[in-house]
Amino acid sequence: QAVLWEPDLTIELHLNSFNKLAHGCEVLCLKGDTNSAEIGRSFAKAFTERFDRTLRGEKGIKWLNSGDRGAASLKAVSSIKYSILIEQFFLDCKAEWIEPEVDAEFLKDWINSL
Repeated sequence: QAVLWEPDLTIELHLNSFNKLAHGCEVLCLKGDTNSAEIGRSFAKAFTERFDRTLRGEKGIKWLNSGDRGAASLKAVSSIKYSILIEQFFLDCKAEWIEPEVDAEFLKDWINSL
């Protein structure tokens, strides 16, 4: 559906829960999608600086193979220049919780800065 709208950017937000020990921010991109990784790193850097968080993965990027969790939704919009799946924080890490209104305001500001 998103492809029909011809957006400049698609962002899928995920709220993680894992083992009460995991923490940090990462952006998932399809392996080899360097355009999306560039935007993903921009998000991860801005987010971690604004909220004093750590980066997970390769400078905040987790590369997905076509069969990995989350890859199907990114493949569905892979014709869009920038398509990222954001995992901002882990819900089971209470220290990383951000109120939805604060998070939405940050996302709006970050998108407008592009």
